[in-house]
Amino acid sequence: MPFEKGDKNINREGRPLGARGMTTKIREALEKYGETKTGEKKMVMDALASQAVKMALNGDVQMIKLIWNYMDGMPKQGIDLDVKTNVNEEDRALLREIAEKLKEKDGGSEERSQKLLPK
Repeated sequence: MPFEKGDKNINREGRPLGARGMTTKIREALEKYGETKTGEKKMVMDALASQAVKMALNGDVQMIKLIWNYMDGMPKQGIDLDVKTNVNEEDRALLREIAEKLKEKDGGSEERSQKLLPK
């Protein structure tokens, strides 16, 4: 549903100057010092990291994956874009004709025209 002119629900002034976003608020909270159960003063961020490591060491598979992904990065997902098709000769000839016309139109761009041809 697009915005309509004069819609009273549109915030025309935007976020007020000086207002902090959620990421800033979370970062500020993580940088504060708190007291642990043992009475030790510790940054919230450090306490959170310690708890995450404890959970991973206790066998929490999700936490192990999370820590591993933050340390090494997510594994790249390969996607095979080569699609094998069963195209009859008549359709193949038509596709070749279209590819040739595109090649002429593009000034000889072989790459674009070859993408149309089935393998």
